[in-house]
Amino acid sequence: MKRPVFIFYVLLVCFAILSLTGCMTSPSKRYFQLRIPGARLESITPVGKVLMIKKVEVEKVYDQFRMVYRTSPYELNYYSYNFWIKKPGDLMRDAITEFFSMNEVFSSIIQEYSQGEPDWELLVWLTRMEDEDFGRLRYGRLAMKFEIRDYKTGLLVVSHEFDRRKLLKERKIHSVPVELSMLLEEELMELIKKIQMNTPANPVR
Repeated sequence: MKRPVFIFYVLLVCFAILSLTGCMTSPSKRYFQLRIPGARLESITPVGKVLMIKKVEVEKVYDQFRMVYRTSPYELNYYSYNFWIKKPGDLMRDAITEFFSMNEVFSSIIQEYSQGEPDWELLVWLTRMEDEDFGRLRYGRLAMKFEIRDYKTGLLVVSHEFDRRKLLKERKIHSVPVELSMLLEEELMELIKKIQMNTPANPVR
């Protein structure tokens, strides 16, 4: 066999091996969820209302299973192998329901009108939920708005809004849902404080 032909076949075999190795070592898909740590709050006065937690309204760019990351304030991207186990709106609704149920703030929590007539409705908007990786520092960022309204009158009982980011303890993807969960818990605690300060007899307009 002539030398050029031999070299060609050697290179072809090497390329095939490298291609196969690349396929074998390609990253596998990973799925994440939100989970509030679960510490029960002390000194909570039950509100005695049935709360309906409505479907969460999600900013369109975040309304999908792929996790969002940002490397600058001007560019947003989607991970190819990192996913939420549910869409962000469903993740949030489940986490909020679990948090309020655990802390027994309301007499009952429902998600569907078939489960009964609510006294109050919780409306939630999710406007940002992402991994911010700006090089040396990496954050989880979450922005949301909450409104609790009287079901019959539509009057606003209480509202709460935030846009925060939390420094990741580890610069790894698995730290993102951990820090986002902690952010959500902290802000739900603030919402509870506002609820405690506003009585049903004196709603905010």
